[in-house]
Amino acid sequence: MGELIRLQPAEHILHDRKVIEALYNSLGQPAADQLIMRALQELSQNMAALRRQIRRQELRDLATGLRKLRLMAENLGMVSLAQVALDAKLCLERGDGTGFAATWSRLMRLSARSLSPDPGSAGLSR
Repeated sequence: MGELIRLQPAEHILHDRKVIEALYNSLGQPAADQLIMRALQELSQNMAALRRQIRRQELRDLATGLRKLRLMAENLGMVSLAQVALDAKLCLERGDGTGFAATWSRLMRLSARSLSPDPGSAGLSR
């Protein structure tokens, strides 16, 4: 019998640094730091709420949660996370269960890497 190969998708994360730079330029460092930390915490809480909904198979308000996640990610310049949240929402709205499952898995990988406390693991670029 052949060798078993385990595939591990690697996500390239795009981040628009100009969004964060604009916050620092308009608010100054202390206020921008506080705003960004609060926004990242809210984004993380939103992602946790979405995971709970999926686990419970409560799909009724899932599209709204994905839209909120996309907007939050855009406001932080998290290009990849915002795009995949939109893709998941579109799959859900189209009734594409297989596409949604695949896109949801990708969203989980991206959110884990995007919200990692280790900046080297996120591979931020753009």
